[in-house]
Amino acid sequence: MEKLRRFFYENKRDIFKIIGIVAIILIFIQLLNQVAKRKNAEQENAKRSVDYGRDISEVSNEKKSSKLYERETSLLKTFTDYCNMKYYEEAYSLLSDECKEALYPTVERFKYDYCDLNFTNPKTCGFQVWSGDTYKVEIRDDIMSSGKYIKEKYAEDFYTIKNGKLNIAKLIERIKFENTQSEGTFKVRIDTMDIFKDYTIINISAINQSKKTAILDPMLSDRNIYITDNNRVNYYFSVSELSKEDVTVKPGQAKQIPLKFYTTSREGLKLETLTIKKMIENLDNYEQGLNYSYTEANLEL
Repeated sequence: MEKLRRFFYENKRDIFKIIGIVAIILIFIQLLNQVAKRKNAEQENAKRSVDYGRDISEVSNEKKSSKLYERETSLLKTFTDYCNMKYYEEAYSLLSDECKEALYPTVERFKYDYCDLNFTNPKTCGFQVWSGDTYKVEIRDDIMSSGKYIKEKYAEDFYTIKNGKLNIAKLIERIKFENTQSEGTFKVRIDTMDIFKDYTIINISAINQSKKTAILDPMLSDRNIYITDNNRVNYYFSVSELSKEDVTVKPGQAKQIPLKFYTTSREGLKLETLTIKKMIENLDNYEQGLNYSYTEANLEL
C-alpha cells in the first residue's frame, strides 16, 4: 500500500495527464456517436420523403412525368411548409377559391379547422400520386422533433391541384349549378355539388311557396333520396346526417340543405341525376294520417 501511494505521488502528473487524455477521448467518442445518430436520422428522414413520395398513380398505375411531378409536389411542399411554420395567411393564399367557399371562408376558420388539427407539432409530408391531379398526402410526426418513426402512424389527406391552387381536406372539386330546379309550389334548386374522395355533398335550396309546412324527406327510409351515376348505380342519402327539423321547410321559406351521399371518387365516375321520390307538401296532414300531396324531383347533375 505504501509503495502504491509513493508511486502515485511520484507519478501523479503523468497519471492525471493519462486520465485527462482518456476523458477527452471518451467525450470525443460520445460527440461522434451523437453526430452519427443525427446524420442517420437526417438520412432516414430524407429517404422516407423519397420512398413515399411516388410519381406512379395508385389508381391507374400510370407514371406522371418527372417535371410535372416535381412542379406539383413543389406546390404541395410549399403549402405544408407554411402550415408547419404557422404561416397561416401564406398557406391560405394557396387554397383554391372553391376550397375556400366550400370549407374555409376565412383564414381563422382554416387555422382552427385544418392547421390546428393536422399541424399541432412539426410534421413531415410525403406525396403519392393518387389519380390525375390528386395526391395522397401522408402527414407524419417529424422524426427530428419526436425522435421516433412509426411507419403505420400518420394522418392521411388528399390534395387536388386546380389551376395552380389547392383543394385540401379530401375535396376533389366543387361544381356550381344554374337554374337546376324542380317545378311546383314546393321545389328544390341545386346550388353546388362538392365531391370529396369518399363522399359527395349536394347543397340544395328547398323552396316552399305554399301556405303549408312542407318536408323534403319524411326520414322513414334511406331510399327516398338518391343520386345515380353513369353506371346506373344509386347512392342513397345518409338519413342520420340530418334531423327532421333540418329538412322541414316553413311556408314562404327557402332553406339551404346539404345532402350527403357516400360515394368513392374514381376515374370515369360521373354523377348524373338527383332523385327525391316523395317531397311532402303538407306535413300536418301527413303526420295526422290525412290526405296529403307530394311531388317528385328528378334533376340532372
